Amino acid sequence: PATPTTPKPPVVNSACQPQLERIQSKLDPGFSVECIFTDLRQEAGFEQSYHKLKATPPKCVWRMECAPDQEAQIDFGFTKTLLDKDGKQRMNNVLRIALSHSCKR
Repeated sequence: PATPTTPKPPVVNSACQPQLERIQSKLDPGFSVECIFTDLRQEAGFEQSYHKLKATPPKCVWRMECAPDQEAQIDFGFTKTLLDKDGKQRMNNVLRIALSHSCKR
């Protein structure tokens, strides 16, 4: 049987790599990123630019596991208007049931 493989993270060549030990030594005491960047420019002649990254909250997904015959999800709605046998437009009601264990609808 095939086994799933974990994708390898992309290789990132960072201009900070040669300064890694210096950066880590400043992170441990709790220096801010701005302070470390300033020190790198003054102490090591670092010439790269500094860009702030916007933090995005992680996307949370909760998967519900249940045994067969334990749960179903029900949605109610309407379809597009359809013509009935008399030529009148009618909206149809729709009841959709999804079995949670098998995801069958």
